[in-house]
Amino acid sequence: MKNTILLTTTALLIMATRPTLSATKCVKLSSSTTYNPSSASIYNKTNWSGTCGETAVKGVAICGSTEGNLADVSDDIEISSSDFSANTECWCKMVSPAVSKWVHGAARQTTQQCMHDCVNNCQIIVGNPTVRAAMFSNLTD
Repeated sequence: MKNTILLTTTALLIMATRPTLSATKCVKLSSSTTYNPSSASIYNKTNWSGTCGETAVKGVAICGSTEGNLADVSDDIEISSSDFSANTECWCKMVSPAVSKWVHGAARQTTQQCMHDCVNNCQIIVGNPTVRAAMFSNLTD
């Protein structure tokens, strides 16, 4: 019985005093960093990419019904399933090397138009320093 208590206590002390291992990612991105899209045009896709200086940047695009203006930021985007034609707002999000909030890219006339060129819009619009500033603020892993 004493051996069991001693072993349990020793195990708990080891677990409580061992150092916690964690990783911190240092990503140097700012609105003044030069951005270059990876290709001239992409349509009917969901993923975009480019480089900011020497850093590869990847992101996703979505059409939703959440309205916004250029470079507005949102935690979540509403997609209307009851009125599909309302999904005309193009939103962009960086997913690597860090995760950004959703940043408004543009509004389109129709959902079809938005779905066709939203990702291309995101890939290009990240070249705007105002959009980059919004995208590069409040980054998470």
